[in-house]
Order: sequence, then C-alpha cells, then structure tokens
Amino acid sequence: AAVLVGAVVLIALAVFGARFVDRDFFPNTARDEMVVNLNFAEGTHISTTSSAALAMAEAMRELDEVVDVYAWAGFSGPTFYYNLSENPRSPHIGRLAIISRKVDDLPRIFDWVREYARDMLPDVEVVPQRLGQGPPVQAPIEVRLFGDDFEALRTASEQVMDVVRATEGTADVRETLGTGTPTLVFEVEDAAASRYGLDRSDVADALLGRTLGVTIGQYRAGLDPVPIVIRSPEGERFSTDHLDTAYVFARDGEIVPLAQLVRQSLVWQPSAIQHRDLQRVAIVLSELDQGYAFGNVTSELQRRLGEIDFPAGVTLEFGGKLESSGDANAAIFSAMPVGIVLLLVFLLLEFNSFRRLLMVLVTVPLAATGVVPGLLLSDNPFGFTALLGVIALAGIVVNNAIVLIDVLDSNLASGQALSDAIGDAVARRTRPILLTTVTTVAGLAPLTLTKSTLWPPLAWSIISGLLASTILTLLVVPAMCRYLLRAEVTVTAAAD
Repeated sequence: AAVLVGAVVLIALAVFGARFVDRDFFPNTARDEMVVNLNFAEGTHISTTSSAALAMAEAMRELDEVVDVYAWAGFSGPTFYYNLSENPRSPHIGRLAIISRKVDDLPRIFDWVREYARDMLPDVEVVPQRLGQGPPVQAPIEVRLFGDDFEALRTASEQVMDVVRATEGTADVRETLGTGTPTLVFEVEDAAASRYGLDRSDVADALLGRTLGVTIGQYRAGLDPVPIVIRSPEGERFSTDHLDTAYVFARDGEIVPLAQLVRQSLVWQPSAIQHRDLQRVAIVLSELDQGYAFGNVTSELQRRLGEIDFPAGVTLEFGGKLESSGDANAAIFSAMPVGIVLLLVFLLLEFNSFRRLLMVLVTVPLAATGVVPGLLLSDNPFGFTALLGVIALAGIVVNNAIVLIDVLDSNLASGQALSDAIGDAVARRTRPILLTTVTTVAGLAPLTLTKSTLWPPLAWSIISGLLASTILTLLVVPAMCRYLLRAEVTVTAAAD
C-alpha cells in the first residue's frame, strides 16, 4: 500500500511541477546568425530605404561581436534559412543579415540595434530577430483583429498593443495599421470641366505629367524596350504646394488652369488595407524578450486579452507560434486515437484481462515523475520534440510492464503461489529491463550534449522519464499485482 500511495504522490507532484516547466513549442536556433527587418512608412522611396540599410550595416561592421553584415532593400533578401518569413517586394522594406562571432554575442547585438534605432531611425520600424524553428511566422506573438469598421479596428488595435506592452516578456511591439498617409484629394468639378470639353481622365493626365510622367511610346534599346515618358523636370519631387498651378489642355488647344477644375484637400488615409479570408484585418505583432519562453508569455497574454471589451463587430484570433503549434498538435493528436485503440486491442489479445491491461497502462503516468524533473534540472522547455519524446517513452515503459507481467503469468500457470510468482518475475526480469534502460540512455546521451535547441528536450524527456519509470515499474507493478490478482488466484485455487 505504501508503494502505491507513494507513486500517486509522485505523480501529483509531477503534475504540480509541470506548471514551472517553460513551454516553447518551436525554440530558436543556436546559430550565430540573426536578421534585422526594416519597415519604413508606406510610400517611402527605395533610395531612402537603401541608404538607411547601408548606413546601419556599416555601423554594425564596427562592432567587435559582428563578423559580417549583408543588407537588402526593396525586398526581404534571399531565403538563406528555411524559417525566414518572406515579404512581398516593396520599396519601403529592407533586411539585414548578421553573422556574429558566437551565439552568446547575439543579446548584445540586439541591444545595440534597438539603441541605434532609437537614436538614428526613430520613425522606422526596426525589428531584430533570431532564427527560429518550425513554420515561418511574422512574429512569435501575433494577434489578428477582424472588423469592417476601420475606426473600430484602430481602437481595438490600440487596446491590444497596450496589453501586449504591459505583458512581461514582450519586445518590439508593433501593428500593421500604421499611422496612415497624408493624401492629396482632387475633387473634379464635372460641370466646370465639361464647359471646356474635359473629363476626369484629362485632369488625371495633367497631374501625372507634372509628377510621375505620361508614357507616350517606347524606345527599343537592344532586347528590352525603354518607355518614353514626358514629365516636369522635378518629376516625383514636384512640390505638392504647386500642383494646383498645373494646366490642362483642352481638345481645342485652350489652356485651362487646374485650379478652375478641381477642389484640393488634404486627408489622412490608411497606408494599406489588409485582408485575410476576405475580412479586413489589423495585426498586432511582438517579439519575445531574451530569456522568456513563448508558452508562458502567451498564457498570460491570453488571460489579459480575455478581459478586454472590444468595439462592436471586432473579433480576435491568435496567429504566430500559437497557431503553428496548434497545427502541429492537431497533426500529432489526430493519429493518436488510432494508436491508443490499437494498443488496447493488442494488450487485451495478449493478456485477455482488463486487470492486466490496467496494470500496464498505469506505468504510463509513472514516466511523468521523471520527465518534469528532467526538463526542470536541464533547463529545457517542453515543446514539439519533448512531446515526441514523451510519446516514444510511453511505448518503452509499457514494454517493461508487459515483459514483467508475462513472466508472472507463466509462474502462476506453473502452480507457484502469488508471492513467489511475483518475486521470481521481478528477479528474472530486472536485469533485462535495466539493460534496456541503460542502452537507451547511453544511445540518447550524445543528444543532450549537442548545441542544437531541438534535440536536447527530446533526449532529456526520454532519459529522465525512463529512469524514473523503470524504478517505479519494478515497484508499482508487483504491488498492484498483489491487490488486483489476489482474488483471481484465490478463485483459481478454489476451482482446482
């Protein structure tokens, strides 16, 4: 009885201790590389983006921790690592790729990037990121807000950003709505334009000729045609204050001042209107601060966001790592019921006894008494690979119980008393079970020493869980046999 009570207490302690294990489904890599994403305001000329990216790259090359820096403007650069998120080509985005001398230098480079951005690029979204594992995401924390009303989305986005900033462990919080873009609106007076035989397309051509230019033909230089454009000498740099001084040429040759045909006004409009699944969306993004696990931060963030009253018509969903981990869990657990059913069927075919089935299945939670302390002591998070390790561990500990009960049944069938049968089974199967444990631990030990962040959680979950479950199996299964099989043996003896 003391053994069974002790096992229950250990399982309860493991369940309680699980809340102190960091949860990071796909951890960052241990590579000495990082990227810095630059996101200027919509409409920024690519020359501005390029100049800022090159200036930052040159400044970073002076750091002792940096080996080399590569810069791209107008797109997110080549995909030199599978996990990198790609952005569509646009003149207002840029990316830097940095190679450090060692992995431990990355936190100092992160601090330098944020300080440089504060001092030199205060109006630019500068986000340093480490290379991660798993499916590519925009950011580890991603909160999507859906709604048809732009002002409601703006209000909800500000609410979410306040909560995310106040949550411990977040960094580089930003959103996709932006501050908007000042836009000149020219409202054409159709009645005035019609008096001169003009329409809106004529007014648009006049404005285009003063700024970007009107294409009137093509000049073929070699294999590639070059457009022929007529525009003012200033082109894109034409002062907006003087746009209303442009002239529109009527079809009869008369020159009409633009100010007689339009009403000019300045308004703020969204820089970009994003949609997801045919719904207007605003996205709040955040990185994780150094030393914080994704699962711990997300749990607190979900709790806080659940207490917010959002404007009517606004709905919320999580993306980022939470979504990718959910997809991975769904893929794993969709096949798990089939595996559990097959396990139960084969165990019943093997033993033809629900009592023995129960004794075998009890060994599975015994593994938790080792998994939790192993991850805590090794300072590894519980993630995707650790989950795979726990699933594999369940098969190993079940096998230990099966071979022990099989020998016990053979002893009972030969006429031994229950106590003698249990003692003989433990004596005969202890060495093979321990040898299996030792060889498994020895085979997994090299994975605990690797610099990768992906495999140590798997190795430690199996090693620690197997060591604990092996010892407990040799104690708990015999103790359960004394209670569950006593009545069965008595009935058999009476029948004989």
